[in-house]
Amino acid sequence: MSTEKEKPIIVFDATELDNFDSCTFKWHAFHHRRIYPKQTKSFFESGSLLHYILEHYYKQKMITPSVDGGSIEEIIEKGRIKSLDYRMDLEEVGQIIFQFREYVRYYENENIIPIAVEEPFLIELFEDEDIKVLISGKPDLIFKYSHTGDKIVMDHKKVTREFPYSPLRNQFNLYATAMQTDTVIVNKVGFQKTKKPNERFLRAAFVYNPESLAEWRQDVINTARKMLLYEQAEHYPRNRTSCEKFAGCYLQRFCATRPSAREFLIGNEYIIGEPWDVSGGLESNVKEKES
Repeated sequence: MSTEKEKPIIVFDATELDNFDSCTFKWHAFHHRRIYPKQTKSFFESGSLLHYILEHYYKQKMITPSVDGGSIEEIIEKGRIKSLDYRMDLEEVGQIIFQFREYVRYYENENIIPIAVEEPFLIELFEDEDIKVLISGKPDLIFKYSHTGDKIVMDHKKVTREFPYSPLRNQFNLYATAMQTDTVIVNKVGFQKTKKPNERFLRAAFVYNPESLAEWRQDVINTARKMLLYEQAEHYPRNRTSCEKFAGCYLQRFCATRPSAREFLIGNEYIIGEPWDVSGGLESNVKEKES
């Protein structure tokens, strides 16, 4: 929360919105106190490395639509160097590079024209006399097809098993709203070893109508008002029905520990990390105004 002429400002991205919907204490712990797990799961690190490589690939396509073999090898070498930042073994890194080569080969004739790659945004969603709401994000790719001028958002997803992505997901609605487009494409990069490329590399398009986006907008405006109430009360109740979902919340150990002993877990099982900000500092600059 920030203040502009005494008016509260609520700023969030899709992850922060999801965390709030999941559990207000998780939202507070992650986004306010910055309590992060000390060890990051390898799956998320390999997903980050894949995103890093695809980012450089599509940035190269902005310069030269047909990326040659030499440029591909340069991108792969950048990926190898970046992998040193993660806790990944050589087999995991090799698998990502293999899938990237397969991906490039499979989509070598795609007719897309990149407009922006990993460019952050911060835009105003709503303002009245009581509150101002801003949304932020950083889409993996914004592009148009060679035969049309329509702007489309693409979101890369590393896939190891079948997972039904929903058009109701906050991330996709937020991107469509912020980028003023009706289409968001989920770019699935499959890592299933038993499947062929045409079964691993799939793209699902979600097309949004103005009524549905308006409904999502109203929902998140109401959520922003709730965020403000919790911040003002400085009370963040736990949603105890979410603790075991999706392989378990990373804060289970923290919350299950005696309240007076929880802080001793910081430094051992948890760390105080850098502020979460996918907008490249745009969101942090707004939030700093509150202090």
